[in-house]
Amino acid sequence: MYTLEYLPIAMQDMVDIAKYISQKLSNPVAAERLANEMIESADKLTEFPYINPVYYSIRPLKQEYRRLIVKNYIMFYYVDEPKKLITIARVIYAHRNYNALLD
Repeated sequence: MYTLEYLPIAMQDMVDIAKYISQKLSNPVAAERLANEMIESADKLTEFPYINPVYYSIRPLKQEYRRLIVKNYIMFYYVDEPKKLITIARVIYAHRNYNALLD
């Protein structure tokens, strides 16, 4: 079993997404449902961290990122096998140009 952690920027991404849906779109129920679905989906990675495909960028990245798709959002994560650690690095709207947001 692996341990799951979120980078601070990934946590902020999730807060920003929930705020946008709740306040700008005036749908707090949908915001809460999406947040719960993201957390539940990420939690499942602790059992099967390699179930999602590797993300291949047009430029070299520091990590081998994988993509977990939840609704219209992509949760980018990487696995540290020796530490049995999964790190959620970013949570980004799927139709956004996200290449520049990963390093």
